[in-house]
Amino acid sequence: MPVSNLLLGAFAVLAVPYALLVVLANAFAAWRGQPWTADELRRRQAPLLWLVVVLAALYAAAAAVQGLARLLT
Repeated sequence: MPVSNLLLGAFAVLAVPYALLVVLANAFAAWRGQPWTADELRRRQAPLLWLVVVLAALYAAAAAVQGLARLLT
């Protein structure tokens, strides 16, 4: 199984549910009449942003290594 497929799976398992949780929690807070401030929203989205950046870098590195391996064989 290629590494890129594993990274896409990790993204689907980790980032997508976390993003959904942040969106639903923000909607629930707004529904209760206490919407999050911009600073609070940024603080809650920071782990998601870092996770996406790291997974994107790993995905690009894996694709480069696989492309180089295909080129050399």
